[in-house]
Amino acid sequence: MSRTKLTTCFLLLLINCTILSSCSDPQNSSRINAEKGSVSHIRTVTSKIDDKAPRSADANQGDWLSYGRNYSEDRYSKLDQITKDNLDELGLAWTLELSSTRGIQATPVVVDGIMYFTGPWSVFTLLMFAKAN
Repeated sequence: MSRTKLTTCFLLLLINCTILSSCSDPQNSSRINAEKGSVSHIRTVTSKIDDKAPRSADANQGDWLSYGRNYSEDRYSKLDQITKDNLDELGLAWTLELSSTRGIQATPVVVDGIMYFTGPWSVFTLLMFAKAN
């Protein structure tokens, strides 16, 4: 795959994941009181993820806990901020320069608005998104 195609695929993946992770559920966000993105916050929200969490994935639409989002691998979220009517308003909001041209090789996981993913050679990356004012 050419570098241009790889970059385009990666950017599309990031746009999709950004949309999903920035659409946090108020119920989901109020799970803890620690400052979002702090070590305490990350430890608290990730420690609650177990083999039962994907079974109840539909209760937390803003999370993407596994490869297919849930054990049924629906790859679908009921979030409705993006519709046929506003597709033309979408655009590239940001990019991320990785230390490799190989791109992301695994499905990102989103927990409480924080995206976690691994890249080549098991490099781990954590991204936290905030809504622009």
